[in-house]
Amino acid sequence: MLSLPQPVNTIITTLETHGFAAYAVGGCVRDLYMGKTPNDYDICTAAMPDKIKEIFKNDRLVLTGEKHGTVTLLKDGSTYEITSFRSDGAYSDARRPDKVCFGVSIENDLARRDFTVNAMAFSEKRGTVDIFGSRADIASKTLRCVGNPEARFSEDALRILRLARFCAQLGFTPENETLSAAKKLAPLLKNVSNERICAELSRLLLSEFSADAMIICADIFKAIFGSFDTEKWQKSAEYINNSPQQLSIRLALLSTAVGTDFLHTFRFDKATSQTAVLISKALFTPLADDEISVLHALNKYGKKNLSLIIAAKSAAGIDIKSVKTQVDNQLSQNACFSLKQLSVNGNDALAAGIKGEKIGEALSILLEKVITSKIKNDSTILLNLLRDMV
Repeated sequence: MLSLPQPVNTIITTLETHGFAAYAVGGCVRDLYMGKTPNDYDICTAAMPDKIKEIFKNDRLVLTGEKHGTVTLLKDGSTYEITSFRSDGAYSDARRPDKVCFGVSIENDLARRDFTVNAMAFSEKRGTVDIFGSRADIASKTLRCVGNPEARFSEDALRILRLARFCAQLGFTPENETLSAAKKLAPLLKNVSNERICAELSRLLLSEFSADAMIICADIFKAIFGSFDTEKWQKSAEYINNSPQQLSIRLALLSTAVGTDFLHTFRFDKATSQTAVLISKALFTPLADDEISVLHALNKYGKKNLSLIIAAKSAAGIDIKSVKTQVDNQLSQNACFSLKQLSVNGNDALAAGIKGEKIGEALSILLEKVITSKIKNDSTILLNLLRDMV
């Protein structure tokens, strides 16, 4: 028997006390049956939004989803979406229903969902509602559309990409009819906003089974990235499988097959994109393991970015151990590799009589001398050299 957290059970019990059936629904029930702790809990109920608001009038509510039947309850630092049982009307834009109909049964509500593993409901009073073989599909690690796959994907094209994401997240395999329909209708992904594609790709790439999903759903990804070399795609999946779950690294490794333009197209945030491009450019550029080369690399990339580059190179099968060892040695010795580590600064250069842009040039010269061990990072020595530059 499953059990729900006390706050979730309280919400469900409160609704039932007022005469309305209520359940935990969707991904949280799936996760419970998989022995996982859900990240969040969605609740569905026979109560209409006005009734939900009335029942929880003393709680803090967010009503931005009310027209779709959702009232969000904020309680003890957590959010709970409470949604009226509903069925969806026609989808004219392959993305959102033109209208939703309330006042339906829990069975009707579950029938509108994407995949069987997400189409269960549970309450401790009423037990599990499973009318699509959801538990059997979880046991066999199968992704299957609720009802006709082509109809499901035609209604909402985002479901096609969600199929790939659930492959990556759950380690499940799509059954043949579902996968065939997703491949056939993948061009409908043009109806999905770039921001949603970005969000799904990010979640997919950071999932445990992302490499498997890339291989299984390769034809789906062609609708997103355009044509790509299959061998390079498979290699990038292999690299990602070997890499830490860090988004910039995995985006850079993905770019070995599809380039980096997609980062701008799908509006990945600036910091993530810039780091991914940096890693991508450095990925197959040789790094020497001698002290001076490593200090130059630390100066060029910075400590954090160099560690990401090293991790990406390792994932791509490049022997980088000696470089990493040298980096660790230099950092442990607090070696000077940046201007901010110099024992003199711009004010010292100005006091020595150096002006304007010459200040930066002078400090860079000193840093290079320190990096190449021609002089020590000693303030007295460096101040004398600054005076000699005037």
